[in-house]
Amino acid sequence: MAALRADIADIQRRLDDGERTVAQLPHREKYLLLIIDFMRRLLDLYLDLVDQVERELAPRRETKARQSA
Repeated sequence: MAALRADIADIQRRLDDGERTVAQLPHREKYLLLIIDFMRRLLDLYLDLVDQVERELAPRRETKARQSA
């Protein structure tokens, strides 16, 4: 999961770079910004999935009652 999280962070940085340079293509700016926004929302969904998988697969902690027995 850590590798996936790192890949997502890399893609987010690339989207940041793209957003900064989109003004150089004024005839495509509106469409590029729509795609960048979509990609950011899609990456947020992937991050939500990574978070959920990490929570579900995390080792269970024993309760105090079980530890004192």
